[in-house]
Amino acid sequence: LVLSLYLQCAQQASQCKFDNFAYEFFAKAFTVYEDKIADSKEQYDAIRLIIGTLRSMHCFDDGSL
Repeated sequence: LVLSLYLQCAQQASQCKFDNFAYEFFAKAFTVYEDKIADSKEQYDAIRLIIGTLRSMHCFDDGSL
């Protein structure tokens, strides 16, 4: 749930052209992924959600990732 909320916030920040906020929300989402998700099935689902969200955004350039 927390991961999903961070990703939704990142997506909305990106749509509002707040790229720095979007980046921070993604950083927090990855922290949740790394620290809180231990089950391999949940990790798989989480990484798919992260990738899908990231692919839908266009605010990041190669230098910011």
